[in-house]
Amino acid sequence: LFCNRVENKFYRIEFLGNGILVSKILKQPWFFQEAFKDMNNEELVNTFLPSLSYSIRMKVLKKISLAFSEERMDTIYDVLLER
Repeated sequence: LFCNRVENKFYRIEFLGNGILVSKILKQPWFFQEAFKDMNNEELVNTFLPSLSYSIRMKVLKKISLAFSEERMDTIYDVLLER
């Protein structure tokens, strides 16, 4: 997975169940840059994040804040506040 960078919508398939796999993926900066680049902010906040546990959700938000631009993160936080 990590050698081939198979990020083709993997986050939708198996992000919920396997804690070890999730922790390994969370350590890969390319995952967040590639996996979420085509997802709009509303879909990320309203569809993807609610499907995660609180602890994983916080880790994802921390990692994407490092991977995304400041402008995109501002809009993501605005959408979070509206929810």
